[in-house]
Amino acid sequence: WVLLQRGFGLRRLCLAGLESECTIVDASLDLSESAAVIAGLDGVVTIDAWACPAAGAQGVRTWVLAPRALDARYENRERHSVHYPGIVTLARQPACGDWRGAVRILSADLAQWLRERAGETA
Repeated sequence: WVLLQRGFGLRRLCLAGLESECTIVDASLDLSESAAVIAGLDGVVTIDAWACPAAGAQGVRTWVLAPRALDARYENRERHSVHYPGIVTLARQPACGDWRGAVRILSADLAQWLRERAGETA
């Protein structure tokens, strides 16, 4: 796992003792340098932030943890991005405020993706 998180989110991760589970990208990298890191990844999990278009535009498989109420960019699609079809998948809250449900959807998506990748290399 490579973590691009900065600020509060990174501090929370470290407080939880989870930073040893991933590589933390240096906060001094600018956007283009961070996009270059993303280009070398197999996949990206993000919230609706800069990493989604940076990954999607480069064709890097991406999942977005998304709220139930989405803005117009997603045309209220349940699972698939209008802008990056076949590349970006939405893991939307099943109900407003249900982040656990969104994480369950994401977990199932990632497990399926990993199974498919394992089959490709076997």
